[in-house]
Amino acid sequence: VFGGGAGYITEVYLNGDDMAQMRATSQAALEDHRIGAAGEWQNPETGHFGSITPTRTYRAEDGRLCRDFDQTVTIRDDVYEDSGTACRARDGSWFLASLEA
Repeated sequence: VFGGGAGYITEVYLNGDDMAQMRATSQAALEDHRIGAAGEWQNPETGHFGSITPTRTYRAEDGRLCRDFDQTVTIRDDVYEDSGTACRARDGSWFLASLEA
């Protein structure tokens, strides 16, 4: 779910398993977690881990359900933090609001 500079960093340094775990955790946290409850993932093969925490839930002007979130990813000893907004698509998945078409 990362965007901006942190998104570039995570795409460069996270492998496919890391990305799959991060995406699955992000989808679950955005769908099911209450505000302030973090969803966490960890890949024991790479040692990379992270979390996503919903911080606000609201309806966009067009009626879509959206959630603000804070996210961290730790790669080796470096911690990357980002915040963003995700909205629920018609198919039920969550996407970055900045990436909408």
